[in-house]
Amino acid sequence: MVAMLRPFTNLVAVALALALLAVLLLASSGGDDRRQRQLDHGLRELREIGTAIQSEVVTADGLELDVSDRFRALELAYSTVTDQLETLAGEIRAEQDSAVRQARAVAFQAFNAIDAAQRERVPADEVVRRLEEIAAESAVLQADVAAFSRDQQAYLTLRDDIQEQGRDLVRRLRQRGYETAADAAFAGLQQALDRIRRTVASDTAPVDTTLARLREIAVPVAALGDELDALAGRVSELLALRIAASGHLNRVTASSVPELAEGLRESVGGDYLFTLRTVSEARVLLNVYTLMMLLILVYFGVRLQLNHRVLNRSHMLLEERVKERTQELESAYDDLKESQVQLVQAEKMSSLGQLVAGVVHEINTPLLYVMNNTEMTHETIGEVERDLEPLRELVRCLKEPEMDKTRVRTLLDDLRNTLDVDALDESLGEISSLTADSKEGLEDIDALVKSLKDFSRLDRATFDRFDVRDGLEKTLLITKNLLKYGIEVEREFGDVPEILCAPSRVNQVFINLITNAAQAMDGEGRLTIRTDADDDWVRVSISDTGCGIPQENLDKVLDPFFTTKPVGQGTGLGLSIVRKIMDEHRGRLDIDSTVGEGTSITLSFPVDGQVPQSAPTQDSPETTPGAGTAHDTDAAEAA
Repeated sequence: MVAMLRPFTNLVAVALALALLAVLLLASSGGDDRRQRQLDHGLRELREIGTAIQSEVVTADGLELDVSDRFRALELAYSTVTDQLETLAGEIRAEQDSAVRQARAVAFQAFNAIDAAQRERVPADEVVRRLEEIAAESAVLQADVAAFSRDQQAYLTLRDDIQEQGRDLVRRLRQRGYETAADAAFAGLQQALDRIRRTVASDTAPVDTTLARLREIAVPVAALGDELDALAGRVSELLALRIAASGHLNRVTASSVPELAEGLRESVGGDYLFTLRTVSEARVLLNVYTLMMLLILVYFGVRLQLNHRVLNRSHMLLEERVKERTQELESAYDDLKESQVQLVQAEKMSSLGQLVAGVVHEINTPLLYVMNNTEMTHETIGEVERDLEPLRELVRCLKEPEMDKTRVRTLLDDLRNTLDVDALDESLGEISSLTADSKEGLEDIDALVKSLKDFSRLDRATFDRFDVRDGLEKTLLITKNLLKYGIEVEREFGDVPEILCAPSRVNQVFINLITNAAQAMDGEGRLTIRTDADDDWVRVSISDTGCGIPQENLDKVLDPFFTTKPVGQGTGLGLSIVRKIMDEHRGRLDIDSTVGEGTSITLSFPVDGQVPQSAPTQDSPETTPGAGTAHDTDAAEAA
């Protein structure tokens, strides 16, 4: 029973040791000095600048002192600090849900759980919330400062304009001799400006009374009286600006931003001291823990040394077993290679059978047509021979040494009565037409046989100059049986130079891909073949409108034996053979496919390819025309 529990006990002990190590590591690395210092510095600057703004607002007593320059400098510094705090809040917000930060928080809580006197840490979300509160109050403060500065500037400008216009109006009244009106206007304007300087929003009656008396001043000249009324109206505008600026001033001086910043700074500073103390204690315990682990390692080292001799003895036995297993694996690998060769050959023979069946079908059609025309021609010639039999008798009679005129006359009458010239012309015309049609069918057979022979290229060197357009045309002719039922073939052949290659193997690539495309379209669609070239490369693109290849299979379709066909219908070697041939020619193979829309395969051949040292011979099984054409279309095309 003890022996059975020992592994479980050891596992629990290791788990507890690792957990304790994780707590100590996380607790000892829990400090974030940079962010703490930045946050403390930013809150201190925010408090100082906020206090300075309030001081400057108070300094602008009565709105008579222009402090716009100092406001702009303070606003710029204030915006810089608030931007820095907003960035810090974003960093804290982004990291507060991270696994490392949460693990560190748990480690701090576990480490300080035994000390009930320890204070609680300030949560990150609480810091973020208070920073957001400060940001909101800061935005209000900045808006009030900007509004106060704007209204103060407008107030000072309007006040100077009113004083200037008032002095000008009084001067013109005196020039015209209206001393009483000039004195009254001057006194009224000065009294109104003085009362506006001392007025508050809740008591504007003294100013209103002064403006009423100002409007009641009798001015003999109507134009000057209108100017005095307009000036009184501008004084009313000045009063409105004074009240608005005073409201902004009161809100600025009452702002809680400095208090909020100082409060958060104190909380963050206390939390920082708590973090430093915890980190220091954790590091001390981590050193003790490390020493203990070293002692334990020494113990296990001794145990390991004692068990080393046992391991050496078992090592010798293991080597012998490994050798035996290696021999078994080598034998199995040789068997696997042999099976792979047999599968490749079976795939090629199956593909060759499909190609031969298609070619036989294409030859059989014109052959049956020629045989039928020959039979009809034979029957028509028999009819012509019967119609011309009287003529033949007449000719023989005419050739006799002693011609019987009576018999000649009789034969002429019989010929006139039996020979139908129109029917004879019709039969001769039918014979001519059938002969021409038969000749055309024989020419088709001859072209197909020559194309098949040229496709195999058994009568030329393995590597030679080759026009890919000619190979494509021959391939389309050989695979015509697959393409003639509802598949539209579009040729977009650009001028391309001849390439140095093994023509039979390049033709094998063409027939593989065209057969795949036909099978993917299931007898209906459009096959587009393009050729183009530049100085170094000749490209052949074969595109179809078939089912397409799923994205998860694009990286697998070139692997040997990859197939999604049912068992017995595909070995997954077709595109693998194509890739091998392209690698032999140092070419490139690119596949672009969309499920439900089709597939485009682009072959890129170097114009001056290098002949490999071990180039395959014409008798090699892999040069068999059509080899690999029956590979898994579903892996190359099917969804």
